Amino acid sequence: MWCLMMVGVVVAYECSKYIIRCIIRKEVRWRMVLLFISTIFPHYYGWWNYLNYYNEQFYSQWYHQLYFTVSEIISSGFILQLISKRANVETYHILVILSLNLSHIIIGGLDQFIINLLYGQGNRSQVYRDLGLVGPDFLAVLFISWETQILITERKCSLRSLFYKEELLLSFFVTSAIVLVGKSL
Repeated sequence: MWCLMMVGVVVAYECSKYIIRCIIRKEVRWRMVLLFISTIFPHYYGWWNYLNYYNEQFYSQWYHQLYFTVSEIISSGFILQLISKRANVETYHILVILSLNLSHIIIGGLDQFIINLLYGQGNRSQVYRDLGLVGPDFLAVLFISWETQILITERKCSLRSLFYKEELLLSFFVTSAIVLVGKSL
């Protein structure tokens, strides 16, 4: 378990170093920095859950948490890449980030978000936890939509011509599959 802790510390250090380097070189997309910072709580929450599950030998939620952790890491990796203005925003960046974060919103909404937050049946700690976990996903959808609009303006095209039909279909099926797999765990 100490290996997991050390990997987390090293990754956090390397991400911070990369962001600071981008800021110093004045080649930073501030929306992506804000989005990346917003994902700290979900990563911390997942990391802490692994420690608790292992310590308490509570393995029934292990794979469900693994789904969220892996998909959050993939999404954060793409977001981290887009922090630098040197990195071109491509349609696959947009679709991967959107697919993963929409799946989190759907699964989180079906699991707890609607009951705890919208219906007000959760206690205060559950509401704050759900906001901390689902909030970055909503922010990702918002900021990536904004980035899409910038890309449309730069390329002087329409939303329809920005993406290939195959990309959109693949994104839809992947999102649907992720939701089904994530919900079944």
